[in-house]
Amino acid sequence: MPHGVYRSAGDDAWIAIAVTDDATWHALERVVGWPADESLSTLAGRLVARDAIDERLTAWTAARDAAGAASLLQAAGVSAMPVMGPLEHLDDPHLNERCAFVTLHHPEVGDEHHVRNPVRMRLTQRTAVSAPCLGADTEKVLREWLGLCADEIESLVARAYVSDSSRERNVMNQITRGSDRLALRALVEQYAKGADNRSPSCSAVRSPKDGVLNTSRGEVIGGEAIAALAPKLARYRATMHLIGNHYVDFVDDDHAKGETYCMAHHVYDAGGIDRVYIMAIRYQDSYVRTADGWRMEARTLTLQWTRIVRCAKAIRPKSRAEPSAHVELHRRPLGMFGTINSATTRL
Repeated sequence: MPHGVYRSAGDDAWIAIAVTDDATWHALERVVGWPADESLSTLAGRLVARDAIDERLTAWTAARDAAGAASLLQAAGVSAMPVMGPLEHLDDPHLNERCAFVTLHHPEVGDEHHVRNPVRMRLTQRTAVSAPCLGADTEKVLREWLGLCADEIESLVARAYVSDSSRERNVMNQITRGSDRLALRALVEQYAKGADNRSPSCSAVRSPKDGVLNTSRGEVIGGEAIAALAPKLARYRATMHLIGNHYVDFVDDDHAKGETYCMAHHVYDAGGIDRVYIMAIRYQDSYVRTADGWRMEARTLTLQWTRIVRCAKAIRPKSRAEPSAHVELHRRPLGMFGTINSATTRL
C-alpha cells in the first residue's frame, strides 16, 4: 500500500503504482519528496491513512506525465507503469524489444499490427500469416479437395450455391465503409467535446497536425483553434453541442465529404439574468484518411438560425473543465433572429 491507478497530466491519462513492502514505501517517499513519517512506515499504519495517501499521491501524479513519473519511480525500485491503450502498446520500448508484435499485410485492409504468439519454440514455431479474405479459398477447396472442374465451379457460383472472392470482397468493402462512417461521426463529436470543454487536446484530433485554420483574426495551427476561441467562449457559463443528422459521401477510399446538423447552446449572464444563446448550425466538412486515422481538411460553418431564451434554471459548472449541460428553457422564446452569415475555414 499504496496500490492503485492514479490520474496523471493529460487527457484521460493514468499511471499504475504498486508499493509491495516497507522498503518500497520509503523509496516512494524519497521520489515524491515527502518527509519520513514513522506512522506510515508499516503496512498497518498506511492502511489506516489509505485515503490521505491516495489523495497526496494523486496530487503528485496529476502534475506529471505518466511515462515520466513511471520512469522516476521505476528507477527507485517502485513498481509503476503508465496505463496504455492499444496504440501506445505498439510504441512501448520494452514490448518491442521483446518482439511482442508482428506486422502482417492483408490484401483488403493493408498492414496490420498483431500480438505475436508469446510461446516460442525452436522446432515447432509457426509463421504468422494474415487472415484470408472471405471466399479466398473457395475455388481451391472445390477444385483440389472435391475434384470439381472449372465448369462445375462456375455453375455453382452462377446459382449462388457458393460465393466467389470478388462478391465477398464487396461485402467486406461495405463493412469497411460502415466502420469509416462511425469513425467520421466520432470525429465530429470529438470536435464538439473539445468546444464544450475548452480543450485543445480534444479538438486536435479533428485536423492534421500542420493544418491551418484561417480566421478573420489570423491563422491558428491545428488543435490550437479551440484555445484561440477560448476568450470568446469565456463569457459563457456552460456550452453544449447536440449533434443531429450526419451524412457522409465517399469520394474515394481516402477522401470523403460530410454534412452535419448541430444545435449549440451557450449559457451567459445578461445583467443578472441567465440566458441561453441557441444556434442551429450546419457543418460541411472535407475529410482525409491519414496514417493516424480520419482528419478534417476543411470546414464550412453556416448558422441556419439563432435564438435567445431566458433560463428557467441553469446548473452552473463546478469548473471550466467540467461544464454543465443541464438547462431548462421557457416554452416561449424572448427573441429570434433570421439566418445570418456563413463562414468557411480551411484546416
